[in-house]
Amino acid sequence: ADFCEDDPDSGLDVDLLRSKISALKACGTQYMTMGCYDCGRDDVKNVPYRCKLRVCPECSTIRKNEWLDRYKSYLESVPSFRIRHMTLTLANADDLPATLTKIQKGFKALRTHWFKDRIEGGLVGYEFHLGKSGGRWNVHCHVLYVGSFIPHSELSATWEKITGDSKVVDIRSIGRGFYCKRRNRKVSAQEKALDYVLKYISKGVGIDGVPDSE
Repeated sequence: ADFCEDDPDSGLDVDLLRSKISALKACGTQYMTMGCYDCGRDDVKNVPYRCKLRVCPECSTIRKNEWLDRYKSYLESVPSFRIRHMTLTLANADDLPATLTKIQKGFKALRTHWFKDRIEGGLVGYEFHLGKSGGRWNVHCHVLYVGSFIPHSELSATWEKITGDSKVVDIRSIGRGFYCKRRNRKVSAQEKALDYVLKYISKGVGIDGVPDSE
């Protein structure tokens, strides 16, 4: 895609966009060589420079793994039967900022008012993309929470009361762990669920091609 020229009414900082494009294109292509010259060892390590942009697939994977390490130990201290995965969806809409505000306020009402005794804490990620029908925004959130079970019918009815027009929800247990041959170790149910939710929170935006920054 081509970027527009500088326009004071466009709301875009073109120079900033070009700078970010350059950083994205160069991500991982340059390295800093690190080693210790005082300990007598000859081995060195090449550490790549990263752009750390939200849309970068490589940096998003790194961010996801960091969050996985940060939260996994806590979740594994909680019995798996007390952890659940919840999905809340809004009806497709044209106004993305307003719809994002709506789902954030809706989830806050859900956990702090309607089900405050059943949701003790957790992790939530908001996702949005253009729907296939009409090009309207599909906005939803994925929640991993610690607490009591909420029947699907009750959750759906409550979500419709909060939003006024949306009742599509999903809630389920996190299931069981499994043995991963690739990693040669057992993956707990908590780690599996956390990995699933984090892929929505940290995945990069799909990029078919990066335009020149010139």
